[in-house]
Amino acid sequence: MTGSPYAAALTLAVGSVLVCAITVLWVTSTRSVIRVVAIQGVALGLVAMILGIHLRDAGLIGAATVVLLVKGAAIPLLLGKASGTGTVHSRESRPIVNVPASLVASVFLIVLAFAAFRDVARFVGTTAGALVPVGVATLLIGFSRRGKGRCSRWQGCSWSTTERPWSRSCAQRASRFSSKSESRSTFFSG
Repeated sequence: MTGSPYAAALTLAVGSVLVCAITVLWVTSTRSVIRVVAIQGVALGLVAMILGIHLRDAGLIGAATVVLLVKGAAIPLLLGKASGTGTVHSRESRPIVNVPASLVASVFLIVLAFAAFRDVARFVGTTAGALVPVGVATLLIGFSRRGKGRCSRWQGCSWSTTERPWSRSCAQRASRFSSKSESRSTFFSG
């Protein structure tokens, strides 16, 4: 094996963050998503910790500790407690875009990030700089999954009234929207 242990550990930690981002697109159970987010938080904290130890930067090591505690432990613990009420344990989200299409889109976003930020990685010239495209790819995948579990007037409904009783169901919203559009069309045609 060639290369330094620093480069290998940093590449492994950053790769783990990216793999967790892709895994969240694949899993549908709320409990599984919380576990993957916890693993991703630990991997992200390890990235900062490895960089801090290599650069001998106490501020970066402190930030890594905070990330490990907050994103790796506290947030998943609170999400787990919040999802522990009622029948949420078995809740599964139905994404607007199916899983295979999401995975293909994530591959496209990874290739796009590497193509767009290849010159930045070469310009920086360090091991950490070479991993900039992976960070951008993780960010793009995170933005791509924002539509997961949302209800839209024109797209399918992914939440039922029993899962979110405090909000109107998608069917109520759609019927309200269609009745308004029908009344507008009769107003303008008549």
